[in-house]
Amino acid sequence: MASRAPWKRPNPKKRPTKLTAAAKRSARARARRAGRTYPNLVDNMNAAKQQNRGGAAKARKRTTKSTRKRTATPRRKRSTTGAGKRS
Repeated sequence: MASRAPWKRPNPKKRPTKLTAAAKRSARARARRAGRTYPNLVDNMNAAKQQNRGGAAKARKRTTKSTRKRTATPRRKRSTTGAGKRS
């Protein structure tokens, strides 16, 4: 067993982390991907962890790069002879 669920752990002794606007967007996006309207405790904890590691900016860069429109590349012609042809 890895560790106890977050809601069964005692509260941390240090001050809570205020989520930045980017971290809040990250938590909301994670909740939307999971089919929830609002982020839950686990989404917020993950966003805070990413924020403390500086990962929210990296994640944002990664998503903007992957959703960027690709340039048109010429397609290869399909072979109409022989092996791969369906009947």
